[in-house]
Amino acid sequence: MHLNQPAQSDYHMIKTKLVFIALIILTHSWFNVLIACKYNVRETGFADFGRQQYHFFGFVNHKTPNNIIINFEQACSSVFMDCNIVSEIIDINKQRDHYAIQYISQYNIHSFPSGVLVSSDSQVFVINFPTSKPISKKTFESVLGRIAYSPLRNALIEKTIKTYGVILIIEGTNQTENERVRESANQAISAIQSQMKFMPKMIKHPPEVLILQRKHFQDEKILLWSLGLDEINIHDTYAAIIYGKTRWIGPLLKGEDINKINLANILSIIGLDCECGLDMRVMQGIMLPVKWDEKTHARLVKHLSFDPENPVIKLDMNRILRKGLAGSPGTPVYPQSQGTNTNNQYDPLYVIDDQSYIIKPLYYLGVLSLLVIIIGLLFVIKRRKN
Repeated sequence: MHLNQPAQSDYHMIKTKLVFIALIILTHSWFNVLIACKYNVRETGFADFGRQQYHFFGFVNHKTPNNIIINFEQACSSVFMDCNIVSEIIDINKQRDHYAIQYISQYNIHSFPSGVLVSSDSQVFVINFPTSKPISKKTFESVLGRIAYSPLRNALIEKTIKTYGVILIIEGTNQTENERVRESANQAISAIQSQMKFMPKMIKHPPEVLILQRKHFQDEKILLWSLGLDEINIHDTYAAIIYGKTRWIGPLLKGEDINKINLANILSIIGLDCECGLDMRVMQGIMLPVKWDEKTHARLVKHLSFDPENPVIKLDMNRILRKGLAGSPGTPVYPQSQGTNTNNQYDPLYVIDDQSYIIKPLYYLGVLSLLVIIIGLLFVIKRRKN
């Protein structure tokens, strides 16, 4: 009888260890389930729900030759394919009641063909075509092509696919200020990089900086216009955060408002769980006018390991985002096309606690650890009584 006691004791010891190991594994599983999220804000930013399209209205009149109209229509179809730009050709003599006719008098348009690009927040950019000779399809495509793509917008597409997001810096006339802003951007990126391992979902590459130099302003007229800027009147340094399908999130920061805190606060939203409770309009940002073709989309799918344009996934994302909108109808939204907002540093919408990615995991871990300890103590007490 006495000879069997050590063996029985060893058996109970092994059994106790196995129970604790099982509890730890179970706790780890529960922990992962509780803090897991389907998508982060960055991922939802790649889904296009068609809410923020741009519209190009081309104007012709009764004097415009039919072959020119055909060239115009064909150029629009080819250039704006795979763009978030919807085009329409309007005969101003036959379609007098069309709501876009208002832009002709409003912007003193006197030559035809011509056109306007209108953003989702009603900004208007007038497009003029050469009138010295009949316009060929190639000429139309050349002029319209500058609306759909540009070197920096192409660079933004590549960066947003591969990285967390982009801090776009628009150079001012003061070089010292430009350098200060660049340093602030680097500091903000370092702050975000230190938090990335605590985010709900892993993002491989940290944010990066892209600089729009003054000498390239002419080539980036449409990009600047979509941010609410006129390339002729830019003297201060500006910064904008771009992510997802080239979405602009947060306010357009200017001068002293461009600092580590403001940049990091806006950037931190991109890494949040899409069910974090923020207003959908905040999480979705404002899309820039870009050409996003099938090859670009294929590269995105490869990086994400899922297709954000899959109807089932889009439906799920849309449900989640609309749930967030319904849950926070009073959330303030910055007027992004109206320049800067000097109070953004103190607005609760963009003030994200530096430890926001740690609090939720630690809370669940603490609760579950306490549960394991209690179960373990009960097991030990029961074993001693037996």
